[in-house]
Amino acid sequence: MKKTLFALCVACAMIDLSAFGQTAAKVYTKRHEIADFMEKTTKFVLTGNIFYDKVLRDAVDTRWEISPYEFCTYGEYQTLKGKPEYYFVVTNISKYPGEEGSGIRVLDAFKTGTDHNINIVTVPVGNAEELSEQNVYFFPILVEFMQEFIRKATERDSYAYGNLATLASFNKIPRTAEIITDSSKIIEAMESADPDKVVVYDICPSNPTYGVSHSYKMYIGCSDHTLYMYKDKKIPKKK
Repeated sequence: MKKTLFALCVACAMIDLSAFGQTAAKVYTKRHEIADFMEKTTKFVLTGNIFYDKVLRDAVDTRWEISPYEFCTYGEYQTLKGKPEYYFVVTNISKYPGEEGSGIRVLDAFKTGTDHNINIVTVPVGNAEELSEQNVYFFPILVEFMQEFIRKATERDSYAYGNLATLASFNKIPRTAEIITDSSKIIEAMESADPDKVVVYDICPSNPTYGVSHSYKMYIGCSDHTLYMYKDKKIPKKK
């Protein structure tokens, strides 16, 4: 009788473990949820601002290569969002609670769903009011960063749950590199495509709320556009 009872308990435990295994197999990480990115069409949502939309179009047309893509209006996006055959890249204005200025213009890449959206990566592209000459110049390079991050996020969870700082963390600035910090010289340095030069590119709001607003600093290789460092930092209060 005791042997029969023991065998029955073992059998029940095996059934429970089997059921647990089947349930666990249905748990998907963020990487799995976006694994089909390259197979779907990416919709880049236009803003209606002629100047900005031209910058966006030019950057995407010259640099985007990881998936089929199309442009759509915001109204079309409202109709299409939630459909599983699309991913979206939308321009948004990023402002922190208590920020009184205009904020930062960003590109958000995400997958829409019936119950929630999955944000893949957010890339700052410039001042919210109007893009500067530097913002326009670096826009295509930032699109490169976006798609490089997405590609890696579909392969590794360490990226999928990270951000651009994750992308940069795997790259080391060469010891012999010359760091260009002078804002007036960084475009010239990028144009040189010198493998021994790295520029420091800053994106800041034009009218920050000190102690609240954030700025973004990127160290970028001039020859191959490697992102060596990405910093998201609160702008300190004036002393």
